Amino acid sequence: MKILLADDERMVRLGLADMINELYPQQCQYYEAADGRSALGIARKEKPDVAFIDIRMPQVDGLVCLERIHQISPQTICIILSGFGEFKYAQTALKHGALDYLLKPASPAELSNVLTKARQIIHERWTRGNEQFHAYVSVFLNQKQEKSETALLPAGKKDIFELYIITAVGRQILESCRQRLKNALSSWSLHDGYFALTTLDDSIFLLTAIPSKLKNSHRYLVKEQLNSQDCLMSIVCTYPTLTAALHRALNLKKFRLIGACAPIQGCIKLQTVTGCPWFYPAVRLSQRLDSLTCAYRRQDEISFQYHIEELRRSQILRDKFSLLDRGTVASYLYQAIGLRTSACGFGELLRDLETHAETMHVRGLNYQTEMVAKIMNYIETNYMKDIAINTIAEMYHITPNYLSRIFHEKSGRRFVDYLTEVRIMNAKRLLTTEPGLSVQDIALKVGYYSSRYFSKIFIRETGMRPSQYRKTE
Repeated sequence: MKILLADDERMVRLGLADMINELYPQQCQYYEAADGRSALGIARKEKPDVAFIDIRMPQVDGLVCLERIHQISPQTICIILSGFGEFKYAQTALKHGALDYLLKPASPAELSNVLTKARQIIHERWTRGNEQFHAYVSVFLNQKQEKSETALLPAGKKDIFELYIITAVGRQILESCRQRLKNALSSWSLHDGYFALTTLDDSIFLLTAIPSKLKNSHRYLVKEQLNSQDCLMSIVCTYPTLTAALHRALNLKKFRLIGACAPIQGCIKLQTVTGCPWFYPAVRLSQRLDSLTCAYRRQDEISFQYHIEELRRSQILRDKFSLLDRGTVASYLYQAIGLRTSACGFGELLRDLETHAETMHVRGLNYQTEMVAKIMNYIETNYMKDIAINTIAEMYHITPNYLSRIFHEKSGRRFVDYLTEVRIMNAKRLLTTEPGLSVQDIALKVGYYSSRYFSKIFIRETGMRPSQYRKTE
């Protein structure tokens, strides 16, 4: 926390610094000013978190100094220092935006109270900013949405951006790592930086925005958390802009399982990793492991067999599989899809995957039937909402085309036809049981936001207008 001490009495400045040090040891950086003009210069350059301002100072008095600091450093929290006979001035200062005032000499208890208020404001402000940063990064990584960096980060900060891709064999280890990082990065001493923790399947993407002068302390903290836990592998890279970091993160998403293949431990720079002889084989295998895992989780036997065949065709894996960490590959496959394999050799890995694919056949058929039944029940319960096949597919981590095909095979109807059938059935019920509802009201209640479109669909399905149907019933 950066603190400006502006008072023409040196002993007052030293006394405040000593008391603050006792309250918050080694947590504050102090800037001293003996007059108002010096205080304004420091505020303009350093943008302090908190400023203690004597109400009577040479050159520029405290009230004028307060107003100007709010103009040049709006985030600075100002606390007025006043003598007993200056109480009216202190009241004026409060009206001009000071957080509080202290009568000199201030006691440790009084100083503690006012700093507690200031720290709470700073913490709440940082929390809002970090939540915004985290939300934006998460949306970008999942949807690639563009937005101006200046809307996310305070102007004037010279930030660098560090991207960590963290992999672990086992979701419990990964979740423990995520929680440890979150707790450590939320600590008070790091409120000059932002961070975003996003979990993507079996990996964590950590993006930090760090003021350049604090980069070493941030790096040490992150690496301390990563190195304190076994079975964690991470790659780190540094970028000068948020846009560069996010675009790189999108490119590296397909490498997120590289830690499950590569013989690495702890935190390693991306530049170092790319020069290793096992890097490209690890990239190729990590991509196939990702595809195999996704196919297995949706019980798509055809896709699973396809990706096994793609593995078989990979000459680089056939030649350099021995360079990879086969024990970690085996552990990942057991955790992700329940496959027990030693993965001692490439051929053995392929045989074990093919054997595992055979167990998917019967389970796959049952899973598909249960999935379609659940989706039909969901439609019957939520037909009034904005339902789309893309949304349902995301819920089951499958593609819309795959869902459309399976839904038609198992139910005998297209997804959109069944949704329309349920909506029209409920529209008929409302037309006959709710005479006070208009056609527009009924359209909204069954999930159509346009009464004209609703009437068109109703005519197509029943051969008559909604108003005619109501009369006939």
